[in-house]
Amino acid sequence: MKLKNLIVLFGLAVAICSCDIGKDYSKTIFTSFYSVYDFASRIVGDKFEVINLTPLGLEPHDFEPSARKMTNICNSAGLLINGLGMETRTDNLPKEAKNKVFEVTQNIKVLKINNIIDQHVWLNPDNAIIEMNNIKEYLIRI
Repeated sequence: MKLKNLIVLFGLAVAICSCDIGKDYSKTIFTSFYSVYDFASRIVGDKFEVINLTPLGLEPHDFEPSARKMTNICNSAGLLINGLGMETRTDNLPKEAKNKVFEVTQNIKVLKINNIIDQHVWLNPDNAIIEMNNIKEYLIRI
């Protein structure tokens, strides 16, 4: 009986872990963390699937995507990031994924405090509007 339960559990684990193998990510936009995900989701509607890379409870500064997620990014329509040094993990992306990265903070005047850039620019409503316009323009291009 125990062996039978173990086999069933193993089969479920394989099914859960492999559920995205072979999935077409060409109509998928990945985002680096929740704020960018929220903006992108509101803009894309049903044109793209939007997937947030940072799991709940983790900081976008520290999260490192798995090899599978990096492969999925390479096969996606794009990766939207905040920029301004927030996502240090983008330095380690393969070339194919780096070519799909778009910083949503373009054309935003940043606040510097003690010569340190405040990366949390989306908290200013004017900057949030600029970010959403940047996302919209990026999606039009792709």
